[in-house]
Amino acid sequence: MTRSYERKNITLLEFIDFFESYKENVLHLHQLQTDRIHSLEELSLATGKNLFSYE
Repeated sequence: MTRSYERKNITLLEFIDFFESYKENVLHLHQLQTDRIHSLEELSLATGKNLFSYE
């Protein structure tokens, strides 16, 4: 996308829209990963078993 913008194949508005969508998706992915780890930690605590290691 950066190259397309530099080559004037897309407009600034299209580039900004793409970048904001990308940023939102990356943030959402990180939130999902955080939620998954918290859920695994809660499950480990509830069962008394180590379900994964931090190494």
